[in-house]
Amino acid sequence: MTTDRAEADYVLESVEEAHEESTGGKIARCLFAYCAGIDGSSNASVQLVDQETKRVLWAYEVHKYGAHNQQSKAEAIAKHLKEWLERE
Repeated sequence: MTTDRAEADYVLESVEEAHEESTGGKIARCLFAYCAGIDGSSNASVQLVDQETKRVLWAYEVHKYGAHNQQSKAEAIAKHLKEWLERE
């Protein structure tokens, strides 16, 4: 492992998007359905890239309710990366 990208053989790249629920959406969701997800949602996508070939070796996307649920997203990514590494 290294913090120097130029020295790394592989790089884990990520993108995260958060979607906040509007006030009107929160009210409508609670009145007509249920209040789950009123805090919004977020997505995270990661790719493990071979620095030499630029080939994507592994990719994963996770969607979680609760726009600020970073720990849950990180745990899901780590779990699936670990499973992939154990198979390789």
